[in-house]
Amino acid sequence: TSLNLLVLIFFRLDFGISYFGHFGIVAFTFCSVGFYLQLLDVNLDYIFETLDIGNAMFGGIATGKFYASNLFSKEPHLRTPGLHVERISYNQAMLGNADIVSEWDNATRGVAIKAEIKQPNGRSSYIDGAIFPLNDSLDFHFSADKIDVRFMRPFMEAFTSDVSGYASGKARLYGTFKYIDMVGEVYAEDLKLKLDFVNTYYSCTDSIHLTPGRIDFHDVVLKDIFGNKAQL
Repeated sequence: TSLNLLVLIFFRLDFGISYFGHFGIVAFTFCSVGFYLQLLDVNLDYIFETLDIGNAMFGGIATGKFYASNLFSKEPHLRTPGLHVERISYNQAMLGNADIVSEWDNATRGVAIKAEIKQPNGRSSYIDGAIFPLNDSLDFHFSADKIDVRFMRPFMEAFTSDVSGYASGKARLYGTFKYIDMVGEVYAEDLKLKLDFVNTYYSCTDSIHLTPGRIDFHDVVLKDIFGNKAQL
């Protein structure tokens, strides 16, 4: 016979200086060959903060189903056929609402993940990759269409503490949970950033080249609010 267990998990969200309680409901159904897990409004921010995965902090409110079977065999079956995440965020940048499909890959020993993000501006971006929990690593490919550029802020903190605008293009996020890098070609539109060493905001629209450990701007002309120009 199946054993049904309903667990209420309490999470706490941090909104500036105020704290609000939020419920995450997880329903388990166990049987002799596996289990079924129903997620309802589960806070991903809390989970990723607990995992402490460097510059790969995902967040949002997740609802969906998780299935597991053949757990004691050499080829277990683990899958999430439809996970919906409201207000999914990456590095504290809210990207939109996401629909995610994931499955355990016995060959690579990783969780294969595909996601479509429907953005507030009506456009969609896509993520295709995997998390390898046994090796504490991940590898994701992004196809972005005018997505919030603030998700790149941790990779730009050497010269700016504040950035806004939109990014389009393809990029790869990879590495261990502690040391993550990003490579790719991104077109930044209406980019506004604060150059900390001069304490001034500049704006531009141009291409950004991401290489391991570097973000390259090739002769990009920046303008401040008074029309003054600087070359980066």
